[in-house]
Amino acid sequence: MLLSKDLEMALNRAFEDAREKHYEFMTVEHLLLCLLNDSTAVSVLRACGANIESMQKKLITFIEENSEPIPPD
Repeated sequence: MLLSKDLEMALNRAFEDAREKHYEFMTVEHLLLCLLNDSTAVSVLRACGANIESMQKKLITFIEENSEPIPPD
């Protein structure tokens, strides 16, 4: 399956962010959080009435409360 360069970059950023924070899995919440740093995605979400800052805060809280980090070595 071919992915657009932007989507591929967002997936890589989400994976790296999850890995840096020692989460075992990258979730759709990680991906959405990374997409909130993409100007095109933000434009689409704002056009739909999204509050980007609120989404960021809620996603961070959700990830922290629902994702088990792997203990560091």
